[in-house]
Amino acid sequence: MFIGGIYDRKKSRKQIDSDLDKIKKINCFSSVKYNTDKFSCKGFGMISIVPERAYKNFRLKEFKDIVIGFQGDILKETLDGLYERYKKEGENFVKELDGCFNIAVYEKKNKILRLFNDRSAYFGMYYSFEDKFTFGTNIKSNLMFNGKKELDEDSVMELFHLGHLLGEKTLFKDIKHLKQASVLEFSKGLKIENYWAPRFNRSRRNKRWFTKEFNRRLKSSVNKCLYGKKEIGLALSGGLDSRAVAAAIEKERFKIKSFSYGDKRTNDFKFGKLIAKKLGFEHFSLEINDFDLMDIVPFIVWQTEGNVSFEGCLSPVYHRTLLEKKISYRVGGASGDICSGGHIQPYMLFCRNKKRFLKKLLKKKEFVPSDIQKKIFDEDFFRRKRKDLKKSFAESLSETKEKNLADMNDIWDFKNRQRNFIFSSNQVDRHLFENIEPFLDKEMLELWLKVPLRYRFFQNYYKKAILRLNKKIKDVPWAHTGKRIHGNIVLDLISQGINLLSKKTKAIFSKFYFDKGQGMMDMRKMIMKNERMKNELLNFIASNEFPDTILNKQEIVKLTDDHYNGGSDNSKAINLLLTLDHVLKYMSFESIPKEAEEFMGEISG
Repeated sequence: MFIGGIYDRKKSRKQIDSDLDKIKKINCFSSVKYNTDKFSCKGFGMISIVPERAYKNFRLKEFKDIVIGFQGDILKETLDGLYERYKKEGENFVKELDGCFNIAVYEKKNKILRLFNDRSAYFGMYYSFEDKFTFGTNIKSNLMFNGKKELDEDSVMELFHLGHLLGEKTLFKDIKHLKQASVLEFSKGLKIENYWAPRFNRSRRNKRWFTKEFNRRLKSSVNKCLYGKKEIGLALSGGLDSRAVAAAIEKERFKIKSFSYGDKRTNDFKFGKLIAKKLGFEHFSLEINDFDLMDIVPFIVWQTEGNVSFEGCLSPVYHRTLLEKKISYRVGGASGDICSGGHIQPYMLFCRNKKRFLKKLLKKKEFVPSDIQKKIFDEDFFRRKRKDLKKSFAESLSETKEKNLADMNDIWDFKNRQRNFIFSSNQVDRHLFENIEPFLDKEMLELWLKVPLRYRFFQNYYKKAILRLNKKIKDVPWAHTGKRIHGNIVLDLISQGINLLSKKTKAIFSKFYFDKGQGMMDMRKMIMKNERMKNELLNFIASNEFPDTILNKQEIVKLTDDHYNGGSDNSKAINLLLTLDHVLKYMSFESIPKEAEEFMGEISG
């Protein structure tokens, strides 16, 4: 699913058409059928590309005076409706829109292009402005016309430390990632403004009111999101977010096929299946089968473009089964954890020193441990960029404009980790499925920002709301603890404490005992038995693409040997290095890599 284009006053309509054909070539897999619409004139062109099986509605339309293109799902609105709104309200029309979307509007007479995205920036929008302006819902369509294949050093450091990037950054210097709730205007110059910003404005309502209001809004959001849709699949785990969505679905109104995936011994697998049974959903299991990681990595990196490590995007191994089950729409629970206080930790409530808080938070958010980073990075690079990382991280926290440190973390998480990590991971699904996220509804986000911290702590009001949503599942244990949820902060604290003690005990005896059923995939084991991955990494180190001003060849060879010989677990670092390898290899391509084409051909049949 793609919307994008090029604005270059020097180019004729014929040249613009040629550029749009190039964009189409790098966005269309040969094994998937697409609906493509485009508009072109002298100096400007825009193209919409959507998979035929999942997206039925029109995505780009030329009116008398403007052209509108969009990506996503704008609830209760059509292209004609968007046109009428825009004519009446101008750029302010976006403030009342609901759903997950990118919208591009080109005013033919004034030669003005405006880009709008939703409050969460669920679908990425990337842009670049040098001698021409390019935009699109992936990085590669911008790199074709603007920018050099030159790594942004700050971004590399952020990726290895956080597992994702901050703010507008991408891995490439000249390509930017549009922030959420933005209005970008381009004509002779570039102007970007925000029409909304998340800020906590706590209400004095009691917990009972919040639980009732949460349930009312979630049911409303689910109904709006699912209206008129068929072939709906619900990813159902034993966690809180998917069970909340499941409990809010009116079974008589919508035909739902639920599924659980991963190792069948996990709590997520067992309790997800139990929830489906109690709610009467048709349910099927997606169990792990042996597969070669190197068969899937090229496709994942081509889709996610280095915004995240490939290890968090392994859902394509299940795509074939989902297609066989005739799933077109996938319902998820993205942002449910943030909107309910799932990332608030006790130390955030008691820490009063902002500098100390920043240091502790940066340490806790390590993706690749600092001692490993110090080895794999060039010594001078690590020293310089470590300082820059601390500065960028501090600035990103200050941008939240929140005084309370727990609130600051929640807003930061929403604006950075969710947008640049969780949502970027979904890129691997969008060529075959349309994702539906009820928690990103405008009313749900507004409610989140009203809930007092004392109700969000330990997700207290959220658990209470889930218990009241559907009593059929109130006794189903929570996968996180293996115990039922209470909605009582004292009982939940006791349950959490017992679970933490159990985890600590297992960690102490991990050398003697390891329960492989506790995780979806044993990534360390999968890497250790994969010689292709080791050879690929060693070839990357020896290649001209290897950034030796950033990375340390000798230390990476040692780290790789240590991992494959059964020493330290360096899987996260190895995965990111392989991700970087494929990004540098593929981003200069003007057609889809053969390996990615082959994988898509296999899963799409």
